Amino acid sequence: MERSFYYHSEEAQYHLSVGMVLFNASGKVCMHFYDRTSTPADKVHHLGGLEAIYSLIRESVENGETLHQAVARGLLEETGCTGRPRVFLGSLRDNLSTPGGDFEKTTLYHAVELVACGERPTDDSMAFTELRWVDPYELIPVMIAQRNSKRPDLDESEILKRFIEWHTHQYSHI
Repeated sequence: MERSFYYHSEEAQYHLSVGMVLFNASGKVCMHFYDRTSTPADKVHHLGGLEAIYSLIRESVENGETLHQAVARGLLEETGCTGRPRVFLGSLRDNLSTPGGDFEKTTLYHAVELVACGERPTDDSMAFTELRWVDPYELIPVMIAQRNSKRPDLDESEILKRFIEWHTHQYSHI
């Protein structure tokens, strides 16, 4: 399989991904959760030196995909769920250091309304995580605390704030 045009490489130290704030009917968001005790040894670097983390669902963009196709594929691969993109929430850009090298990662975030959940695939690189449905208000201080790790991309508090503002406005009239 050909390496995605949007993956970082030696020639281009830039990476593009989509992020999803997958939310259910009660307004809770689906998060990856993992800690030192549950993370396989070859994935411990994902923790960025922290004991435990929460992160939104993210997926790299593949060759020829639209952003909505990348969102749909990412949701299905990482959660077994399907959803409907509702609004673009903006982007975050971070400089990351990984065992594979340093690069700049830009993530384009979408609020995605849950449609259905099936069985979670076990062959995805994030299959080792626990999926938790969490109140987004509770996550903001957690995300801010994660900011000081070796993984600045773990602070997605700004995206959650944008989601809360949109969701509150969207659903306050119902």
